[in-house]
Amino acid sequence: MPKITPNLGLKKPTENEAADIDVLNENMDTIDSAVGHLDQEMQAVKQSVSDGKALVAGAITGKGVPTSPSDPFQRMADNIGAIETDKTGDATAAAGDILAPKTAYARGQKLTGTMPNRGIQTITPGSADKAIPDGYIAPGSKVVGDPDLIPGNIRSGKDIFGVVGNVIEALGDAAAGEVLAGRTFSKAGQAGIAGTMPNRGAVSQTITQQNGQYTIPAGYHNGAGKVIAQFANLIASNVRQGINIGGVIGSLVEGKKFATGTTQNSGSSLIITGLDFTPSLFIYKSVSPTFVYYWGFVASSASVFGAAFGLKMYGTGNYIFDTGTFSSGGVSVDTRVGNINMQWIAIE
Repeated sequence: MPKITPNLGLKKPTENEAADIDVLNENMDTIDSAVGHLDQEMQAVKQSVSDGKALVAGAITGKGVPTSPSDPFQRMADNIGAIETDKTGDATAAAGDILAPKTAYARGQKLTGTMPNRGIQTITPGSADKAIPDGYIAPGSKVVGDPDLIPGNIRSGKDIFGVVGNVIEALGDAAAGEVLAGRTFSKAGQAGIAGTMPNRGAVSQTITQQNGQYTIPAGYHNGAGKVIAQFANLIASNVRQGINIGGVIGSLVEGKKFATGTTQNSGSSLIITGLDFTPSLFIYKSVSPTFVYYWGFVASSASVFGAAFGLKMYGTGNYIFDTGTFSSGGVSVDTRVGNINMQWIAIE
């Protein structure tokens, strides 16, 4: 019975066995198959080595030492030895620069931090400086703001933390009675004082008597009020000519009032109206007669000429008659002549 090899399982005939061609062929096939597998595995090993060298070369290059995947293993080994393993040689940190109890490496040494942890800090400003504590200040720390820190709460010209005020300082010296009621005011040392001055608005009065007086009430006046001097019958015609009384310049001429004019007879009547007085004497004469001049007098009473009469001249003859009628503002005379123009004068 043949012996079997331990690796490939080849059949080896014994010394007393005859060679069997089939066994020989089987052994050859086994050997060929084994060699084929071995070649495949060698190719796989070579690829793995190539891939591995590429990875190693890349890693070495990444550490700062340029290396090619085609470099021999010895060069790669030398390059690995050239990699700088201590990156802390140029570090400058000290223990006080590192938060306690954290650790770090510097100049090849392991350091344990001693920097105090101050946590979250809240600082409220004041009139004096406030020191910021040394150590680590945690996120969320802040300097507290104040919503009242606005220009309207700061005196004009003053700067508080960069906010310039615009409030005008009250420096007045007014009293409550000098400020209108319903209003408030401020002065040095006081604010929001209520005024007590009464509001008189527009006060108007009229003085109608000589030397009349009006006492102006204390308080606020809006400028629309006025005091008027108003006297009945204070008109130019009631004031002597050339005299100024309260801005009224007189036109009155002392003596009797009179009026003159030219009026045409109406029939045989000469009628005058529209006078501002009641006449007591009326004189008239014709203006453009056709053949004679007429003139005459009419008086209202005997006290004017000693007797109430009328006189008319016709040619060289005189006629006296009592036919004049006086009224308030006019006179009517029977001239006893036709429609002719008469010049006349009426005297009070």
